[in-house]
Amino acid sequence: LRHWRQALAMQPSDWGDRLFGMGSGSFPATYYWHNPQREVPASIAYADEGGNRYVRLASPGYSAGYGELLRLLQRLTVQPATRYTLALDVRRTGPMPVLLVRLCQRQLLYAQGCVNVPLRLHPAQLGNPVAAWQHYEVPFDSAWLGTGAWLLRPPVQLELAASGTATSSVLEVDNLSLRAPGGEELIANGGFTQANNYWFFSSDHHHLPWHIKSMALHLLVETGWCGALSMLALLAVAGTRLLRQAARGDSGALACAAALLGFLVVGLFDSLLDVPRIALLCYLMLLCALLQPVPSPSIESTPP
Repeated sequence: LRHWRQALAMQPSDWGDRLFGMGSGSFPATYYWHNPQREVPASIAYADEGGNRYVRLASPGYSAGYGELLRLLQRLTVQPATRYTLALDVRRTGPMPVLLVRLCQRQLLYAQGCVNVPLRLHPAQLGNPVAAWQHYEVPFDSAWLGTGAWLLRPPVQLELAASGTATSSVLEVDNLSLRAPGGEELIANGGFTQANNYWFFSSDHHHLPWHIKSMALHLLVETGWCGALSMLALLAVAGTRLLRQAARGDSGALACAAALLGFLVVGLFDSLLDVPRIALLCYLMLLCALLQPVPSPSIESTPP
């Protein structure tokens, strides 16, 4: 409830923003700049310098603690009990930043069975106002990762995250490479020339900076009263049509109505439409509901 009140309080008072919303996907940036706790959530950005692109990882800064890390992820295929070599270039700014690198078994959230890459950053050069890139090459063993039959083998992901003190600090990473003993490169787009292609991100436990945690409030804040009322009307029309079809014995309409109802129940306490793939499924389900054929009136058969 406190998070919902804060999300509404961070909404601009301009009538245009109230009527049409702040725009899809705008809540994380709004929380970053205007949250009342003055927290600094972790962030990931892609920067260009002299024609070279790299990734910039900012650690979280919370007055009550270190906060939850924001991880940059890529799924890899590794072999168990194999010696790999991780190479990368790092540039650091801020107080005591730490770059956490590990390989973990992970489906989507909540990593398990992790193998840490023993990377220790060199101390910053004293008296040098401009941070310099430093190159690292770290060998490590994959241990148990990659074991198991094909269908039962957990996916393995490489994780990068910036950590540090309660004050946010910045790490810049480039030319990331993970090579097998035969020299095979396992990381795609390790130079980040294609920005976030092949990469994903995850904040496993602290979700409030990224979601309003209510589908209704999400629509109200990001799409305004026009978007929220339009969605409500769309749901009402689709629900009415599905219930009418279900009352006539249409099992497909009943299943579609149950699916939408389950989606809305979860949406009471979660933001579902801020994930494009899930939003697409929702809109396709609504489209299926609206395209339900109108049953033809029953015609009584007459004897020949």
